[in-house]
Amino acid sequence: MPGPLTGYRVVDLTAFVAGPLATQLLAEQGADVVKIEPLGGDLLRRIGTGRAGIAALFASVNRNKRSVALDLRKPEGLDVVRRLAASADVLVENFRPGAMEKMGLGPKEMCAANARLVYARVTGFGDEGPYQRMPVFDTLVQGFSGIAWAQGQGTGRPVLLKTLVADKIAPLLAAQAITSALLERTRSGAGQTLQVSMLDSMIWWMWPDNMMDETFLDQDTVHSPLMSSLDNLMRTADGFLTIAPVSDASWEALAELVGRPDWLLDPRFASMASRNVNVGVWFGVIQQEIARRTTGEWLELLAGSPVPHAPVHTLESVLRDEQVRANCIVEEHEHPKWGRMRQPRPVARFGRSRGRIESLAPDVGEHTLEVLEESGYSATQIHALRMSETIA
Repeated sequence: MPGPLTGYRVVDLTAFVAGPLATQLLAEQGADVVKIEPLGGDLLRRIGTGRAGIAALFASVNRNKRSVALDLRKPEGLDVVRRLAASADVLVENFRPGAMEKMGLGPKEMCAANARLVYARVTGFGDEGPYQRMPVFDTLVQGFSGIAWAQGQGTGRPVLLKTLVADKIAPLLAAQAITSALLERTRSGAGQTLQVSMLDSMIWWMWPDNMMDETFLDQDTVHSPLMSSLDNLMRTADGFLTIAPVSDASWEALAELVGRPDWLLDPRFASMASRNVNVGVWFGVIQQEIARRTTGEWLELLAGSPVPHAPVHTLESVLRDEQVRANCIVEEHEHPKWGRMRQPRPVARFGRSRGRIESLAPDVGEHTLEVLEESGYSATQIHALRMSETIA
Protein backbone atom coordinates (compact mmCIF):
# COMPACT_ATOMS: atom_id res chain seq x y z
CA MET A 1 0.00 0.00 0.00
CA PRO A 2 1.20 3.55 -0.68
CA GLY A 3 1.91 5.99 2.14
CA PRO A 4 -0.89 8.32 3.31
CA LEU A 5 0.81 11.33 1.65
CA THR A 6 1.49 9.62 -1.67
CA GLY A 7 0.64 11.99 -4.53
CA TYR A 8 1.68 15.16 -2.72
CA ARG A 9 4.81 16.98 -3.85
CA VAL A 10 6.93 19.03 -1.44
CA VAL A 11 9.57 21.54 -2.54
CA ASP A 12 12.14 21.46 0.26
CA LEU A 13 14.23 24.63 0.61
CA THR A 14 15.58 23.78 4.04
CA ALA A 15 19.02 23.08 5.47
CA PHE A 16 20.67 21.83 8.68
CA VAL A 17 18.25 19.90 10.96
CA ALA A 18 14.90 21.48 11.87
CA GLY A 19 13.63 22.05 8.34
CA PRO A 20 14.94 18.83 6.77
CA LEU A 21 13.56 16.69 9.59
CA ALA A 22 10.09 18.17 9.01
CA THR A 23 10.18 17.32 5.32
CA GLN A 24 11.64 13.87 6.02
CA LEU A 25 8.59 13.07 8.14
CA LEU A 26 6.41 13.96 5.14
CA ALA A 27 8.62 11.87 2.85
CA GLU A 28 8.42 8.85 5.15
CA GLN A 29 4.64 9.01 4.85
CA GLY A 30 4.73 8.98 1.06
CA ALA A 31 5.20 12.58 -0.09
CA ASP A 32 7.53 13.23 -3.03
CA VAL A 33 10.03 15.59 -1.39
CA VAL A 34 12.35 17.44 -3.77
CA LYS A 35 15.28 18.82 -1.77
CA ILE A 36 16.85 21.95 -3.29
CA GLU A 37 20.55 22.17 -2.44
CA PRO A 38 23.44 24.44 -3.41
CA LEU A 39 25.76 22.99 -6.03
CA GLY A 40 28.16 22.04 -3.23
CA GLY A 41 25.38 20.47 -1.18
CA ASP A 42 23.79 21.21 2.18
CA LEU A 43 26.51 22.20 4.66
CA LEU A 44 25.22 19.50 7.02
CA ARG A 45 26.64 16.89 4.64
CA ARG A 46 30.09 17.75 6.01
CA ILE A 47 29.42 18.11 9.76
CA GLY A 48 30.15 15.35 12.26
CA THR A 49 30.69 11.61 11.88
CA GLY A 50 30.69 10.59 8.24
CA ARG A 51 31.88 8.24 5.54
CA ALA A 52 32.61 8.66 1.83
CA GLY A 53 31.49 12.28 1.81
CA ILE A 54 28.25 11.95 3.76
CA ALA A 55 27.66 12.88 7.41
CA ALA A 56 25.51 10.64 9.59
CA LEU A 57 23.45 13.61 10.76
CA PHE A 58 22.59 14.62 7.18
CA ALA A 59 21.73 11.02 6.28
CA SER A 60 19.38 10.77 9.25
CA VAL A 61 17.23 13.79 8.36
CA ASN A 62 17.14 13.57 4.55
CA ARG A 63 16.13 10.05 3.59
CA ASN A 64 13.28 9.30 1.16
CA LYS A 65 14.03 12.57 -0.70
CA ARG A 66 15.23 13.50 -4.16
CA SER A 67 18.02 16.05 -4.48
CA VAL A 68 18.14 18.87 -7.04
CA ALA A 69 21.33 20.96 -6.98
CA LEU A 70 20.77 24.60 -8.01
CA ASP A 71 22.64 27.88 -7.80
CA LEU A 72 20.00 30.20 -6.34
CA ARG A 73 22.28 33.20 -6.90
CA LYS A 74 21.40 32.94 -10.56
CA PRO A 75 18.01 34.05 -11.97
CA GLU A 76 17.77 30.76 -13.84
CA GLY A 77 18.04 28.84 -10.58
CA LEU A 78 15.26 30.90 -9.01
CA ASP A 79 13.13 30.26 -12.08
CA VAL A 80 13.54 26.50 -11.57
CA VAL A 81 12.22 26.83 -8.01
CA ARG A 82 9.25 28.89 -9.21
CA ARG A 83 8.46 26.29 -11.85
CA LEU A 84 8.64 23.43 -9.35
CA ALA A 85 6.51 25.30 -6.79
CA ALA A 86 3.88 26.23 -9.38
CA SER A 87 2.70 22.62 -9.46
CA ALA A 88 3.67 21.56 -5.92
CA ASP A 89 1.43 21.07 -2.92
CA VAL A 90 3.86 22.30 -0.28
CA LEU A 91 6.93 24.54 -0.09
CA VAL A 92 9.00 24.44 3.11
CA GLU A 93 11.86 26.84 3.86
CA ASN A 94 13.98 27.79 6.86
CA PHE A 95 15.93 30.78 5.56
CA ARG A 96 16.28 33.81 7.82
CA PRO A 97 13.15 36.01 7.73
CA GLY A 98 13.19 38.20 4.62
CA ALA A 99 15.66 36.10 2.62
CA MET A 100 13.03 34.37 0.50
CA GLU A 101 11.36 37.70 -0.26
CA LYS A 102 14.68 39.14 -1.48
CA MET A 103 14.96 36.24 -3.93
CA GLY A 104 11.39 36.75 -5.13
CA LEU A 105 10.37 33.43 -3.56
CA GLY A 106 8.31 34.80 -0.69
CA PRO A 107 4.81 33.60 0.14
CA LYS A 108 3.12 36.52 -1.62
CA GLU A 109 4.73 35.69 -4.96
CA MET A 110 4.62 31.92 -4.67
CA CYS A 111 1.04 31.67 -3.46
CA ALA A 112 -0.10 34.10 -6.17
CA ALA A 113 1.35 31.73 -8.75
CA ASN A 114 -0.16 28.64 -7.07
CA ALA A 115 -3.28 29.31 -5.01
CA ARG A 116 -3.28 25.74 -3.67
CA LEU A 117 0.26 25.96 -2.28
CA VAL A 118 0.87 25.40 1.43
CA TYR A 119 3.84 27.67 2.18
CA ALA A 120 5.54 26.65 5.44
CA ARG A 121 8.30 28.45 7.30
CA VAL A 122 10.45 26.98 10.07
CA THR A 123 12.18 29.82 11.93
CA GLY A 124 14.35 30.19 15.01
CA PHE A 125 12.88 33.02 17.06
CA GLY A 126 9.79 33.76 14.94
CA ASP A 127 9.20 36.42 12.31
CA GLU A 128 8.73 39.36 14.68
CA GLY A 129 10.73 40.96 17.49
CA PRO A 130 14.36 41.96 18.02
CA TYR A 131 15.73 38.42 17.56
CA GLN A 132 13.90 37.60 14.33
CA ARG A 133 16.90 38.00 12.01
CA MET A 134 19.51 36.45 14.28
CA PRO A 135 21.26 33.27 13.13
CA VAL A 136 19.88 30.44 15.25
CA PHE A 137 21.23 27.17 16.58
CA ASP A 138 19.67 24.66 18.92
CA THR A 139 21.75 25.67 21.96
CA LEU A 140 20.68 29.31 21.62
CA VAL A 141 17.02 28.31 21.81
CA GLN A 142 17.69 25.95 24.71
CA GLY A 143 19.23 28.82 26.65
CA PHE A 144 16.62 31.38 25.65
CA SER A 145 13.57 29.17 26.28
CA GLY A 146 14.45 28.29 29.88
CA ILE A 147 15.03 24.58 29.35
CA ALA A 148 18.74 24.90 30.17
CA TRP A 149 17.80 26.59 33.45
CA ALA A 150 15.27 23.85 34.24
CA GLN A 151 17.81 21.10 33.58
CA GLY A 152 20.39 22.79 35.76
CA GLN A 153 18.31 23.10 38.90
CA GLY A 154 20.43 22.23 41.91
CA THR A 155 23.72 22.32 39.98
CA GLY A 156 24.40 26.04 40.28
CA ARG A 157 24.41 26.65 36.51
CA PRO A 158 22.17 26.06 33.49
CA VAL A 159 22.68 22.71 31.75
CA LEU A 160 22.08 22.06 28.06
CA LEU A 161 20.38 18.85 26.97
CA LYS A 162 22.93 16.69 25.17
CA THR A 163 20.70 16.44 22.13
CA LEU A 164 19.30 18.84 19.54
CA VAL A 165 15.94 19.09 21.26
CA ALA A 166 14.68 22.37 19.73
CA ASP A 167 15.89 21.24 16.30
CA LYS A 168 13.78 18.08 16.67
CA ILE A 169 10.65 19.34 18.42
CA ALA A 170 9.97 22.16 15.92
CA PRO A 171 9.90 19.85 12.86
CA LEU A 172 7.40 17.52 14.54
CA LEU A 173 5.03 20.45 14.97
CA ALA A 174 5.79 21.79 11.50
CA ALA A 175 5.01 18.46 9.82
CA GLN A 176 1.77 18.19 11.78
CA ALA A 177 0.78 21.74 10.81
CA ILE A 178 1.54 21.08 7.14
CA THR A 179 -0.65 17.99 7.06
CA SER A 180 -3.41 19.98 8.80
CA ALA A 181 -3.16 22.68 6.14
CA LEU A 182 -3.40 20.04 3.41
CA LEU A 183 -6.49 18.60 5.11
CA GLU A 184 -8.08 22.05 5.31
CA ARG A 185 -7.31 22.56 1.61
CA THR A 186 -9.55 19.61 0.77
CA ARG A 187 -12.46 21.66 2.17
CA SER A 188 -11.54 25.18 1.04
CA GLY A 189 -9.64 24.40 -2.15
CA ALA A 190 -7.02 26.98 -1.17
CA GLY A 191 -3.53 26.75 0.28
CA GLN A 192 -2.19 29.00 3.00
CA THR A 193 0.97 30.11 4.76
CA LEU A 194 2.10 28.84 8.13
CA GLN A 195 5.07 29.37 10.41
CA VAL A 196 6.54 27.27 13.20
CA SER A 197 9.41 28.66 15.27
CA MET A 198 11.87 26.76 17.42
CA LEU A 199 11.22 29.18 20.29
CA ASP A 200 7.44 28.74 20.10
CA SER A 201 7.95 24.99 19.96
CA MET A 202 10.19 24.83 23.01
CA ILE A 203 7.97 26.99 25.20
CA TRP A 204 4.96 24.89 24.14
CA TRP A 205 6.90 21.69 24.84
CA MET A 206 8.04 22.80 28.29
CA TRP A 207 4.76 24.30 29.44
CA PRO A 208 2.75 21.37 30.89
CA ASP A 209 5.41 20.37 33.44
CA ASN A 210 8.27 22.87 33.65
CA MET A 211 6.02 25.92 33.54
CA MET A 212 3.52 24.79 36.18
CA ASP A 213 4.44 27.75 38.40
CA GLU A 214 3.71 30.16 35.53
CA THR A 215 0.25 28.76 34.74
CA PHE A 216 -2.00 30.01 37.54
CA LEU A 217 -1.83 33.75 38.14
CA ASP A 218 -3.78 34.09 41.39
CA GLN A 219 -1.95 34.28 44.72
CA ASP A 220 -3.59 31.26 46.39
CA THR A 221 -1.92 28.77 44.02
CA VAL A 222 -0.48 25.68 45.73
CA HIS A 223 3.00 25.07 44.32
CA SER A 224 4.75 21.76 43.83
CA PRO A 225 8.29 20.76 42.83
CA LEU A 226 8.85 21.02 39.10
CA MET A 227 8.79 17.75 37.20
CA SER A 228 12.31 18.51 35.97
CA SER A 229 13.55 18.43 39.58
CA LEU A 230 12.64 14.75 39.94
CA ASP A 231 15.54 12.33 39.55
CA ASN A 232 14.48 8.71 39.58
CA LEU A 233 17.68 7.31 38.07
CA MET A 234 18.90 4.90 40.71
CA ARG A 235 22.38 3.44 41.06
CA THR A 236 22.34 -0.35 41.34
CA ALA A 237 25.23 -2.55 42.49
CA ASP A 238 26.61 -2.61 38.93
CA GLY A 239 24.85 0.08 36.93
CA PHE A 240 21.66 2.13 36.87
CA LEU A 241 17.91 1.62 36.84
CA THR A 242 15.07 4.06 36.44
CA ILE A 243 12.03 3.39 38.60
CA ALA A 244 8.81 5.36 39.04
CA PRO A 245 6.44 3.96 41.71
CA VAL A 246 4.21 7.02 41.46
CA SER A 247 0.78 5.57 42.18
CA ASP A 248 -0.25 4.20 45.56
CA ALA A 249 -0.59 0.70 44.07
CA SER A 250 2.92 0.70 42.60
CA TRP A 251 4.38 2.17 45.82
CA GLU A 252 2.75 -0.55 47.89
CA ALA A 253 3.96 -3.22 45.45
CA LEU A 254 7.54 -1.94 45.67
CA ALA A 255 7.44 -1.86 49.47
CA GLU A 256 6.29 -5.47 49.47
CA LEU A 257 8.91 -6.59 46.93
CA VAL A 258 11.80 -5.15 48.93
CA GLY A 259 10.43 -6.15 52.32
CA ARG A 260 9.89 -2.65 53.63
CA PRO A 261 6.37 -2.56 55.16
CA ASP A 262 7.53 0.41 57.27
CA TRP A 263 7.32 2.58 54.14
CA LEU A 264 3.55 2.14 54.14
CA LEU A 265 3.31 3.34 57.76
CA ASP A 266 5.51 6.42 57.31
CA PRO A 267 3.23 9.51 57.05
CA ARG A 268 5.70 11.12 54.64
CA PHE A 269 4.99 8.37 52.10
CA ALA A 270 1.37 7.54 52.91
CA SER A 271 -0.14 9.08 49.78
CA MET A 272 0.84 10.50 46.42
CA ALA A 273 0.40 14.00 47.82
CA SER A 274 2.69 13.40 50.82
CA ARG A 275 5.30 11.65 48.66
CA ASN A 276 5.24 14.62 46.29
CA VAL A 277 6.00 17.01 49.16
CA ASN A 278 8.80 14.75 50.42
CA VAL A 279 10.12 13.71 47.04
CA GLY A 280 13.79 14.04 47.98
CA VAL A 281 13.42 11.82 51.04
CA TRP A 282 11.23 9.40 49.09
CA PHE A 283 13.79 8.80 46.37
CA GLY A 284 16.56 8.61 48.95
CA VAL A 285 15.03 5.62 50.74
CA ILE A 286 14.39 3.86 47.44
CA GLN A 287 18.01 4.44 46.39
CA GLN A 288 19.27 2.71 49.53
CA GLU A 289 17.39 -0.43 48.57
CA ILE A 290 18.20 -0.30 44.86
CA ALA A 291 21.94 -0.18 45.58
CA ARG A 292 21.79 -3.60 47.26
CA ARG A 293 21.20 -5.55 44.02
CA THR A 294 22.51 -5.57 40.46
CA THR A 295 20.51 -4.16 37.57
CA GLY A 296 19.84 -7.69 36.30
CA GLU A 297 18.57 -8.80 39.68
CA TRP A 298 16.21 -5.82 39.87
CA LEU A 299 14.87 -6.40 36.37
CA GLU A 300 14.14 -10.01 37.27
CA LEU A 301 12.55 -9.06 40.60
CA LEU A 302 10.40 -6.30 39.11
CA ALA A 303 9.33 -8.25 36.01
CA GLY A 304 5.56 -8.62 35.95
CA SER A 305 5.05 -6.24 38.87
CA PRO A 306 2.96 -3.06 38.64
CA VAL A 307 6.07 -0.99 39.43
CA PRO A 308 7.11 1.10 36.38
CA HIS A 309 10.80 0.49 35.71
CA ALA A 310 13.38 0.20 32.95
CA PRO A 311 17.11 -0.35 32.55
CA VAL A 312 19.31 2.67 31.84
CA HIS A 313 21.08 1.99 28.55
CA THR A 314 24.13 3.45 26.90
CA LEU A 315 23.85 4.70 23.32
CA GLU A 316 25.24 1.36 22.19
CA SER A 317 23.45 -1.06 24.50
CA VAL A 318 19.96 0.25 23.69
CA LEU A 319 20.33 -1.11 20.15
CA ARG A 320 20.93 -4.59 21.54
CA ASP A 321 17.93 -4.61 23.86
CA GLU A 322 15.32 -7.29 23.13
CA GLN A 323 12.55 -4.68 23.23
CA VAL A 324 14.16 -2.62 20.46
CA ARG A 325 14.81 -5.73 18.39
CA ALA A 326 11.30 -7.10 18.87
CA ASN A 327 9.80 -3.89 17.49
CA CYS A 328 12.30 -3.69 14.60
CA ILE A 329 12.98 -0.06 15.50
CA VAL A 330 16.38 0.08 13.77
CA GLU A 331 16.89 -1.17 10.23
CA GLU A 332 20.04 -1.94 8.26
CA HIS A 333 20.37 -0.78 4.66
CA GLU A 334 23.05 -0.96 1.99
CA HIS A 335 23.97 2.20 0.07
CA PRO A 336 25.99 1.80 -3.15
CA LYS A 337 28.32 4.68 -2.20
CA TRP A 338 28.20 4.92 1.60
CA GLY A 339 28.04 1.22 2.46
CA ARG A 340 26.08 -0.41 5.27
CA MET A 341 23.98 2.01 7.30
CA ARG A 342 21.61 1.78 10.25
CA GLN A 343 18.54 3.99 10.49
CA PRO A 344 15.48 4.09 12.78
CA ARG A 345 12.32 3.13 10.94
CA PRO A 346 9.51 5.69 10.55
CA VAL A 347 7.81 6.00 13.92
CA ALA A 348 4.17 5.88 12.81
CA ARG A 349 2.88 2.45 11.87
CA PHE A 350 -0.27 2.65 9.79
CA GLY A 351 -2.77 -0.17 9.60
CA ARG A 352 -3.61 0.29 5.93
CA SER A 353 -1.16 2.84 4.52
CA ARG A 354 2.59 2.40 4.44
CA GLY A 355 5.34 4.44 5.97
CA ARG A 356 8.84 3.12 5.44
CA ILE A 357 12.37 3.93 4.34
CA GLU A 358 12.08 3.84 0.57
CA SER A 359 15.54 5.27 -0.06
CA LEU A 360 18.51 6.54 1.90
CA ALA A 361 19.60 10.18 1.76
CA PRO A 362 20.38 11.30 -1.80
CA ASP A 363 23.73 12.37 -3.18
CA VAL A 364 24.08 16.04 -4.11
CA GLY A 365 21.99 16.70 -7.22
CA GLU A 366 21.34 13.00 -7.72
CA HIS A 367 17.88 13.67 -9.13
CA THR A 368 18.37 17.04 -10.83
CA LEU A 369 17.90 15.80 -14.39
CA GLU A 370 15.05 13.49 -13.42
CA VAL A 371 13.07 16.24 -11.68
CA LEU A 372 13.70 18.82 -14.41
CA GLU A 373 12.53 16.42 -17.09
CA GLU A 374 9.38 15.64 -15.07
CA SER A 375 8.76 19.39 -14.83
CA GLY A 376 8.79 19.80 -18.60
CA TYR A 377 12.32 21.04 -19.22
CA SER A 378 13.63 20.09 -22.65
CA ALA A 379 17.08 18.68 -23.29
CA THR A 380 18.07 22.06 -24.77
CA GLN A 381 16.89 23.95 -21.67
CA ILE A 382 18.68 21.53 -19.35
CA HIS A 383 21.87 21.92 -21.40
CA ALA A 384 21.58 25.70 -21.11
CA LEU A 385 21.21 25.44 -17.32
CA ARG A 386 24.31 23.26 -17.17
CA MET A 387 26.33 25.61 -19.38
CA SER A 388 25.36 28.59 -17.20
CA GLU A 389 26.48 26.56 -14.14
CA THR A 390 22.99 26.85 -12.64
CA ILE A 391 22.99 23.08 -12.22
CA ALA A 392 25.99 20.80 -11.84
